[in-house]
Amino acid sequence: MRRPFAHCLAPIAALLVVGTSPFVCAEAWAEEKTDEKQPAVVRHRLFVNDGNLEAALAIGTTPVNHLTRHLALDAAFGWNLTETWALQLRATYAFSDHTQTALDAAQAIRSSDPTVRFRTVDDFEDLWTLRWSALALGRWMPVYGKLSLFSALPVHFGLYLTAGVGIGGLNRDSLVIEGLSETSLKPLFMGAIGLRLYLTRLVSLNVEVGDRFFMDSHRVDIDRLTPGDMGTEASSPGLTHLVLVTIGATLSF
Repeated sequence: MRRPFAHCLAPIAALLVVGTSPFVCAEAWAEEKTDEKQPAVVRHRLFVNDGNLEAALAIGTTPVNHLTRHLALDAAFGWNLTETWALQLRATYAFSDHTQTALDAAQAIRSSDPTVRFRTVDDFEDLWTLRWSALALGRWMPVYGKLSLFSALPVHFGLYLTAGVGIGGLNRDSLVIEGLSETSLKPLFMGAIGLRLYLTRLVSLNVEVGDRFFMDSHRVDIDRLTPGDMGTEASSPGLTHLVLVTIGATLSF
């Protein structure tokens, strides 16, 4: 009596196995395709900053020159506290001089007869030029992403903001009083926005637009008919903004 019952169960079991196998295969195939289609940048971050030390070199220039122009060299050392926050020490050495506009203005004033015109004059604002600076900065990089320029050439990048404070060595050559040159150490502040392009795990390129600003100072009410008259210091000189565009490379280790 048991043999006929066993013979009846065998075909039913075979049908169940055959009937469910297509659904199992289809489900596994769907999961595999989902993983394949998911972008790599979503699954994981290819380039990491957390805990890395950095050393960077950059060269910068002033894109808009009014009375002064600058060419600057930056060297920086930093520590990434997290993926988004970092601390940095930055030293800058700058080459600077007057523009042709400033030289023409100085020539026009100095060559004029003070009994006829320009007897009492004010010196020009924003004439301080940067010689060197040392800054302590904080950096926030909230954006990390990937651009696919070509199918086989993805470019990973980060957008960041940086701000800090330090000290700057400044120089000022008067356009009104011939031979008057001043030097000063002033508190210096900086804010910048930048783009980082990751080339490898060790090397990246940075493009940055930064504003270094400090308190201006200049002389007013200079009487050119009185030999040696230096006028008085302006009571509300305002701020001088030195905007630099820099391009450099960063080594992470």
